Amino acid sequence: MNKTTKEHFAIFRKECLKWIEVFGLKGWDVTIKHKKMEDCRAACTSHVVNRWAELKLNIDWNKEWEISKDRLKKDAFHEVMELFLAVISNLAEYRYTTASEIEEEIHAIIRTLENVVFEKK
Repeated sequence: MNKTTKEHFAIFRKECLKWIEVFGLKGWDVTIKHKKMEDCRAACTSHVVNRWAELKLNIDWNKEWEISKDRLKKDAFHEVMELFLAVISNLAEYRYTTASEIEEEIHAIIRTLENVVFEKK
């Protein structure tokens, strides 16, 4: 096993906070943790109704996963994108979701991307 350190967690946490800011995910109560998990480098757990989320960096990485600054940054970005898409993911799981609810969330995502990505080009 490879073990992530407090320094690794600091990089992960800083990147998570950066991307939360960039994508304006201010309506979420986000906790960032460094803990043991199974079969992943990092994870995002969210509760859409209450708008809370945990972004987690695994302490124990499989030996084939190289721990690097770039990998930690990319994993942080990935988990924040999981949070960014949490609502649409949640809607897709329910059979009673209406087409208008899905369309509304898709447009919320598009507007965010217009403001974050398009406007920066």
